[in-house]
Amino acid sequence: MGIAGVASHEFARTSRPLGLMRHSAFGLALAASACLAELPVAAVVISPATAWVPVGQEVQLTATIKGDAGNVLTGRGVTWTTSNASVATVSGSGLVRGVTVGTIRITATSEGKSASADLTITTPPAAPWPHEPAGFTAILNQPWTTDMPPMTSGLPGNHALVTDQSDAPVSPPGAMDFWYPAGLVAGYSEFGRFWFHVPRARISKEVFIGVAFKLSSAFQGEASGVQKLFFLSAHGTGANDFWVEVGGSGSNPLNLRVVTEFQGLASAEYEPNVKNFLSTPVAGETNVIVDRGVWHKYEIYLKLPDVSGGAGTCMIWVDGTLALNRDPSLPLDRAMPMAFSGTGWAELNVDPIWGGGGSVKAHRDDIWYDHLYISTR
Repeated sequence: MGIAGVASHEFARTSRPLGLMRHSAFGLALAASACLAELPVAAVVISPATAWVPVGQEVQLTATIKGDAGNVLTGRGVTWTTSNASVATVSGSGLVRGVTVGTIRITATSEGKSASADLTITTPPAAPWPHEPAGFTAILNQPWTTDMPPMTSGLPGNHALVTDQSDAPVSPPGAMDFWYPAGLVAGYSEFGRFWFHVPRARISKEVFIGVAFKLSSAFQGEASGVQKLFFLSAHGTGANDFWVEVGGSGSNPLNLRVVTEFQGLASAEYEPNVKNFLSTPVAGETNVIVDRGVWHKYEIYLKLPDVSGGAGTCMIWVDGTLALNRDPSLPLDRAMPMAFSGTGWAELNVDPIWGGGGSVKAHRDDIWYDHLYISTR
């Protein structure tokens, strides 16, 4: 009897028609939903509660509606308001846009309850490359935020790494670190480098390059005064027609230096107001010291001549100051002849070779590249 009774009881408990059970579950869900809908709003929470927004940029705020027990209530209407629309506007969905510099309070209200977020509208950040000519379009905009694969090098170990540089000026916190071990002999090629081939459709006689870099605080200049940063080719891939350096030996002051070895033309070296080591002043050129241990920016605009072998245009800004200003109007002792094949600048090669004058590194040194930007027109 006991066993039969239990079996009968279990059958009775589980033998309700399936359709009736589904109806009951659906009814309970509706009832629960109705109960939630009837719960009063107890609080509104805005996220983020504070923010800094540059003029012309936006930030999305969200409002969470809660009941007395802290449970989230859905389906409730929210009204967004700004304390001063001349400083910042807010949309019906909580999207805030900075208008002018100042402080602002954004409020979200739901069924009589409200919460506010205090925002500061700031001056927009300066463009990282303010001397890029109008009408140029980026073809490379490279931050260093992930590890790079080992690069071609005859030295043991990987001498090109992504490391943390939180003070990097363009795209922190990552930066490409090319490091030179103590005992390194100057002029070591294949130290670690990478190439960027300009897409065929974007090859042009005009190119703009922006690079942010930093030398270690006790960087040892090579006896020849040569510290290369990168090369450019105007003869397809593989030619080193034009390269950019940081010039200076030992612990002496460093500055911008450019070397040209265009195919078919005599090589030449340029510094502010100097060509081939002779004082040749050029209007507008200023020698800017490249201090060790701090970030610097080179902005470079190059234009090939109409005819290969003629004088081209080279303008280079160091930390915003025009340091090199060569154009076709200058006399031959100051101009920069350029040669090319095809339709223009085709390749950039980052290969930071240290000198070639026989010096030996007395200690480890580093060059960090924060960012590399290339555009053409």
